[in-house]
Amino acid sequence: MWLNKEEISEWAYKYCRFIKDDPEIRKYITSPNWAYWYCLHVKDDPEVRKHITNSYEAYYYCNTINDDPEVRKYITESEAAYHYCLHVKDDPEVRKYITNSYEAYYYCREIKDDPEVRKYITNSGWAYEYCRDIKDDPEVKKHITNSYEAYYYCRYIKDDPKVRKYITDSCQAYNYCKNVKDRPEIRKLITDSYWAYKYCKNIKDDPEIRKRATEKIKGKESKLKNRTFEEIHGSEKAKNVRTTRMGIS
Repeated sequence: MWLNKEEISEWAYKYCRFIKDDPEIRKYITSPNWAYWYCLHVKDDPEVRKHITNSYEAYYYCNTINDDPEVRKYITESEAAYHYCLHVKDDPEVRKYITNSYEAYYYCREIKDDPEVRKYITNSGWAYEYCRDIKDDPEVKKHITNSYEAYYYCRYIKDDPKVRKYITDSCQAYNYCKNVKDRPEIRKLITDSYWAYKYCKNIKDDPEIRKRATEKIKGKESKLKNRTFEEIHGSEKAKNVRTTRMGIS
């Protein structure tokens, strides 16, 4: 059975590290991952180092071995670029690759509130967090277009009609009326029987709302009330909140 490139590189790395650092074996370390581990644990060899061409391994090399511009140039993915700027150096040539809402928010929060990075905060969830934690910026605020974040913005930052108009579902309309202001234009959005019942019970027994509360669905919660992080912040980067190989400091 033939070994693939990754398997050959692993075998060669382990041989060089644990048996003998043989140049005839070392030349088979061509995977970015095992090339990095060789440079870290055996020897920072330029013939092995040249194979570190992956964003993550390039970041690790620059962070733990040597901040080499020939390796640094391979840091082109948003997550690795953010970590390089945070843990090594805030380099403009690396910073330009921070183009994802998640890392853009963390860059602005943890390093510097740079407008060239801030413009990439376009996800509704991260736009809300930026406005809440850093600055209520109109260019970021305009990206708060999800009912969930619109409600939280109006409740905790400012009851802005430009954001309020995005409150469209029964759950968040009820929450707005209960915790911010009982506005007729928001109240009319409470069309789900459960939230209509909650409105009549906890806010006001309004006949227009009462007729929607056709049954008391005790114990039932709207799916919108218990939305996942993926739904709030975008599935493409929700995985980063959990433990990852990079880790957010």
